[in-house]
Amino acid sequence: MNLELLAIEYSSRMAKRWYLHPDFASIGLYEGVHLGECSEYTVFRELMRIVKFKLLTCRPGGPGALPPESMEGPSLRKARQSRLLSFEQLAASARITDQDSPRPAILLSVRAQNLALARALDSSGVFDLVVEGNREAISRPLIRNGIDYERFEDFLTPEIRLACEARFAALMPLWMEAVEGKSFQAQFSLGETSLFPEIGDSLRNLFQGEFLQEALYIETLKHLVRQRRLVMVLVWNDSLPLHRALVLFAQEAGVPVLHVAHAIYGMEPTNEVVYADRIAVYGDHSKELYVGRGNPPEKVVVTGNPDWDKYKYLHTVLSRAEVCRSLGLDRRKRIVLFATFFVAGPMAAADSSLPKRFFQTLLRSIKRLGSRYQMQLAVKLHPAERDRGSWYRRIAAQEDMGDVVVEAGHLEELLFVSDLLICRGSNIGFEALLLGKPVISYGLPVRGEEEAVTIVKDSSELTRAIEKSLFDYTYREALEKKREKAIYRFNYLWDGRATHRVLGLIEEMTGIDIRIPDDFVPFTLSGSGGVGDDGKPKEEFGAPLLEEGDYADARGEFEKALDIYRTAQKMYPSSPELLKRLGRTLLKTGRLDEGMESLSALIRIDPENMEGHLLMALALYSQGRHSSALNHLRSVLGSKRSTEEERRLAYLHTGRCKRAMGDLEGAEDGYRECLLLDPDSREILKELGSLYFETARFDLAHSALRRVVAEDPGDTEALSDLGVVLFHMGEVEEGKSYLRKALERDPDRFETMANLAEVERAEGHLENALALVGRFLERNPDMERARRIYDELHAESSGDSTG
Repeated sequence: MNLELLAIEYSSRMAKRWYLHPDFASIGLYEGVHLGECSEYTVFRELMRIVKFKLLTCRPGGPGALPPESMEGPSLRKARQSRLLSFEQLAASARITDQDSPRPAILLSVRAQNLALARALDSSGVFDLVVEGNREAISRPLIRNGIDYERFEDFLTPEIRLACEARFAALMPLWMEAVEGKSFQAQFSLGETSLFPEIGDSLRNLFQGEFLQEALYIETLKHLVRQRRLVMVLVWNDSLPLHRALVLFAQEAGVPVLHVAHAIYGMEPTNEVVYADRIAVYGDHSKELYVGRGNPPEKVVVTGNPDWDKYKYLHTVLSRAEVCRSLGLDRRKRIVLFATFFVAGPMAAADSSLPKRFFQTLLRSIKRLGSRYQMQLAVKLHPAERDRGSWYRRIAAQEDMGDVVVEAGHLEELLFVSDLLICRGSNIGFEALLLGKPVISYGLPVRGEEEAVTIVKDSSELTRAIEKSLFDYTYREALEKKREKAIYRFNYLWDGRATHRVLGLIEEMTGIDIRIPDDFVPFTLSGSGGVGDDGKPKEEFGAPLLEEGDYADARGEFEKALDIYRTAQKMYPSSPELLKRLGRTLLKTGRLDEGMESLSALIRIDPENMEGHLLMALALYSQGRHSSALNHLRSVLGSKRSTEEERRLAYLHTGRCKRAMGDLEGAEDGYRECLLLDPDSREILKELGSLYFETARFDLAHSALRRVVAEDPGDTEALSDLGVVLFHMGEVEEGKSYLRKALERDPDRFETMANLAEVERAEGHLENALALVGRFLERNPDMERARRIYDELHAESSGDSTG
């Protein structure tokens, strides 16, 4: 058995049995649900990390060192695994026999992968939908799709939270006592090697944090059952702790649970048991996995993936020319789409350098082939990498690949226009197959599929594989012949009716007839157009939302402004005005990567948008990427469309970038050009004065700062800097007078105080310097820099007295 499989064996066995220990089994129960059972996935992930390390660094006993499976006793898991609920009685009680009966409700755990099902349930008009999920991630797509819903979190009242926390506080000492027991700790060992020193803190954190969240979910569901006629809980997963808590308590409450898989599973060890009453899977491949782990075949229903129904209709709503224009792609070129790797998780490869190394190899392959063929690379970020767009762009720039398009969204559009997909065992590989695209998978089969896709086991094979997949038509035909068989195995009929089949399963489980409109469309695209029939941008149609967002932004309500802009963007995804506002507001809130994503999209759509270039330069400057910032500033200075104000700002930031890069001569040129456009700018004069001081041109610094003080006698920064310049010019008393003026206006300005103290010290007036710093410390007792100066002066003064 290899290291990976051995680690899985040890970790999964321990994760599935620790909560059954006699010291913990009874006190871990909460409303009939064992919180430890819900959390075994979390424990498994942590154990995998620990066990891998231990197996690499020590020699514990072999697999036989673990207690045999039979020692688990009457397993909760096995009881749930054999559970096969008959829905006839439940369905009969659920039927609507009275017009005054309350509408049935479904609790729906929403992700992007089951949005089609949410649309269908809402379109039926039969159910009230209560949605559970990350509020930020789900609210926008639900609103964009016009889905009417209540939030699960709104059923968690303050009273419920207080009562739950009080009960939780009473249980905590019992849990902590159990975890300190020797026999309990002995469960976590590899032969004679104890894992408890490493896993112990994780378990304690589990009790204190995750258990509370599980209990709150249970209490919220209990309240929901009292408030609504709940006829089903529909989840995309029943291995993660919070979802398992929902599933187990729903079953305690007599509410049927349907699990609609969100991926083609490779079956993680802690998700072998189907806790839900039924599970809808994509195809025979997934069903074979679940049944092979002992789940009743009747529980697992093959439906196809509702979310993939959309690929039957993409050609009716998208055009290659429009999508390419919107995303900044060249429709004349062969487009290679790279779906970035997800390398996290307990069973992932432990090579953290893989994403960078492979991406560099891919860039070089595209560049090499680009000498013979017209090609362009697009990058679709994995959801776990949404904030790493700038990382990929930076590597592309280092490889001199300036036309690489990086997107966090727009998956459907990217797949539609791509000519080849490159991934690593991703479900996206099957989505590409549905659209008839060739697929290259690096190092892994696409969830077991090895015939309809090209497997590249070494990055040195990549260039040849890309060329064959794009230009060797005999090879492409051979792949195409195997594609249909692969699609059936992994996504059943793929007739655009998977959503309807899942609705039929819901009818069976609830006894409620479901009808959806004949013209129902199972998806709304994230958008690629953004132009009207006349070919002009459609941003004017979002004018009311723009005004509302601008008003919130002007009041400093940046999060509200962002929500409004993002709502508008879903309707007008290619609007330059929206992208500009999004980028600008995101920069204000410090979310540089997100802001730069919007600005990059803006510049791709409208390369002559000067404000976009200026904002991008500002973001790059703040990241210390001065050369890249200068490129955008040059675009502004070289454009005939830039206004005088835009040119002024470009020269100002050019001066700042050059100075940060150590090019003081270039910085001076930038500042001087800026000053020609705005001769009375105190901001530029002060920066010039600072630059002249840095280069010991005190007369020029004096002249620039005098102009500032003449314009604004109350500018404390200019007064302080002028005082320092005069001191260096030998005008000590005049310099001290300006420093004192500055300190009078702002007594807590540290730089001014420190400069004046230094002047007094240089003149030998240590008592004056000490008194100055002492008064400052009385007002700012916690400032360490001032304390250090005072101590140095005091030591120097004491030394002089002793001498």
